[in-house]
Amino acid sequence: MVSESIVKTQNLTVRYGKARGINNINLTASAGQVLGLLGPNGSGKTTWIRTVLDLVHPTEGSASIYGLDSRKPEARNVVSYLPGELNLPKRISGNDIIRRFTSGRKDVSKKEIRRISDALNVDLSRKIGALSKGNRQKVGLVLALAPQTPVLLLDEPTSGLDPLMQKIFNEIVEDKSAQGACVVLSSHVLSELENLASRIAVLREGNLVLDESMRNLKDQIEPRYLVKLVNPSNDALVRAALFTNPNVRIKRIDDTLEIKVKGPIDQMIKALSRVEVLKLDQRGGDLEELLKTFYSKEGDENK
Repeated sequence: MVSESIVKTQNLTVRYGKARGINNINLTASAGQVLGLLGPNGSGKTTWIRTVLDLVHPTEGSASIYGLDSRKPEARNVVSYLPGELNLPKRISGNDIIRRFTSGRKDVSKKEIRRISDALNVDLSRKIGALSKGNRQKVGLVLALAPQTPVLLLDEPTSGLDPLMQKIFNEIVEDKSAQGACVVLSSHVLSELENLASRIAVLREGNLVLDESMRNLKDQIEPRYLVKLVNPSNDALVRAALFTNPNVRIKRIDDTLEIKVKGPIDQMIKALSRVEVLKLDQRGGDLEELLKTFYSKEGDENK
């Protein structure tokens, strides 16, 4: 079943004079899915999100929400947004912030505000200026997650959160997605997206270099196993047991067998059980390694 595309950009280009923006981005985000925008600082993640919100105007191309040009207020009325650089008034409390930004809205309730703030363990009675960076981020998350909006655009949402709070945030987002929300969240750290996003879009230097489902990406993972046998001549037995598997590649490096496996490793384990193994090490085999050809660690100051 194909999910409905909610947020869509077509040939979206933004130029900031000589500074880099984004170039010809064709990308969609669907109902009931979490799209992870991955890329280093300066890759264009924030520019893409801000253009969808009409905070930045496109040089070329278009952005739409539910088929409506995102420059129209009625398109943006269904969106909750958390900016990457959260700047809240410091002299008033979290409760005052919540009231100020939710007053008159029909899609947010006191019950839901309380539920999200309790889950994130943030004291909304304290003034913003007295809160740590992590707790200020939690106030921003309450603002973004409490409304029952069908579209969430979250820019670096877990910045400043400890691992426990990141886990709770993930659970809230998963619940939103399960209810049919379209969620887009950006990060420059793959581990923050790996167990949450159903799709990954990698931006580098303003270009979309990868747009793939998380399932397909994980299917492409090919770990390397370095095997030392007590009797090196027994490697022929291992090769024979794995000969018919097209997803296994074997070569000898000095006194070590290098076995690359794409997919289940059950057949490799059975093959190794036929010989005496002195040492077995795994190298690579994670998404970070798979994406390293796309995800440059070198960014610049521009977002």
